Amino acid sequence: MGNRKFRKMLTMTLVLAMTAALTACGQEKAQKEEKTEKEPEETVKEDPAENLFWNQFDGGTSEGLYVCQAQSFSEGATWITLKDPGKADQTMLIDEKGNVLYKRPLLTWDEERNRAPELSEYTNFSHGVSFLSDENDQVLVNTDGEVVWSVSEDGWKEAERLFGEGSVEDVTADNDTLDDRGGFFNGYLEVSIDVNTFEHTGTMEGILKPDGTWLVEPQEITVHLNSDWNVAAYDYQTANGRRGTKAIRLETGEIYDGGQTEAVAGQFNDLTDVVDHSILNDFTQESFNDIDEWGNDQSAQVYVRRWLRDDAASKQEGLLYDEDQKAFMDKDWNKVIDLSEYHFITSQAGPYDPSEFKDGYSFLPIKNPDGAPYFTLIDKSGQRVFEPVKYPDGITGYCAYVTGDRFLITNTVQPQFYAFAAADYQVDDEHVGPVYYDLSGKPLSISYPVMYPYVDGIALVADENEHYMYIDEEGNELFARP
Repeated sequence: MGNRKFRKMLTMTLVLAMTAALTACGQEKAQKEEKTEKEPEETVKEDPAENLFWNQFDGGTSEGLYVCQAQSFSEGATWITLKDPGKADQTMLIDEKGNVLYKRPLLTWDEERNRAPELSEYTNFSHGVSFLSDENDQVLVNTDGEVVWSVSEDGWKEAERLFGEGSVEDVTADNDTLDDRGGFFNGYLEVSIDVNTFEHTGTMEGILKPDGTWLVEPQEITVHLNSDWNVAAYDYQTANGRRGTKAIRLETGEIYDGGQTEAVAGQFNDLTDVVDHSILNDFTQESFNDIDEWGNDQSAQVYVRRWLRDDAASKQEGLLYDEDQKAFMDKDWNKVIDLSEYHFITSQAGPYDPSEFKDGYSFLPIKNPDGAPYFTLIDKSGQRVFEPVKYPDGITGYCAYVTGDRFLITNTVQPQFYAFAAADYQVDDEHVGPVYYDLSGKPLSISYPVMYPYVDGIALVADENEHYMYIDEEGNELFARP
């Protein structure tokens, strides 16, 4: 009996203890919840204008601040350069909302020599990166604003790893896009390293991939990297000491060896000649024959020409223009669109070709039977989108870029991010010339002295003072200064 009574009392004690503990936990939880309700976490309100590029200029506020250099958007980002006249410039990477993703150091006016700083040079984005060069460095930057590779850090570090500490005299990066401000940057860089050791003194060259690693490690070769192509070529020394050339597909790393180039009579083995040729549309059936019309053996080059043709076709919606046949061809060189019925506007150098297909359309600069200039668009079936329209006064360009529901006739035949239209003369002190057109050939009521094609609904334009700005499809200015 005593044991049962003792166990009963012990059980009741444990129950009471557990009840008390649960009650205490419940009260503590309730107190925490009550405290949370009474003391909410403080939230930080972000100012949407704070990161706008106007407010990120490191040279302070100035009424005269303006965008002195800019580029069309590509892959969702672009470069601009802000100028405070007589004081400083600064280059920034912005997104499609005008927010700063990355910025270069402020470049100040040289007061001693009364000289403005040299403007930064930069390219479009491709494979997620862009190349920028200024007086401080050369960098590869991605669309998130991260420096993937720089000459000052990665370039020198890699050079000394490859050739030894103290043996490197200079490291530079290059892409021909910066040379003429007109090439399409393909994401790859030519890197040159000047080496001076007892064993060897000279320049080593290599090819850098968009991720900052080597596609071709620097060595004693001469690289030919044409930014219009996804194919490069380089010279090398053959086993018998002769000069040879190889071509490489940048995206796959596939290499084709053209062999020896010297002292081979009647043979065209030099692959650098093919890659250095920068006109994407300059292909004819003759280009792909093993023997040319003069009896020369060009079979070594044909293989690489096919690479280039496939590359060009991928950029031009699968259709390439053959000027000999006056037709658009597919990548297997079958005739798809016959344009022999048209007479194209000509220059001293010959007729202007149709523009490459963009968003399903090609622009034709044509003449009527009496030689007057007209233009029209065709679709991928070869049908005219609208009847030919008389060429506008003040426009001398014969290339156009269709983006979405509009197109722009440009003064230059260049890749989309660099082609522009500009007024060629003035009437009554007003600019006359460029406008955007809709797909019926009618001009839109949006006109500036300098205009670039739309990219994803945003266009780069400039006023008569060469102050750059971006506009939407209605012509409204974006990222206006607060």
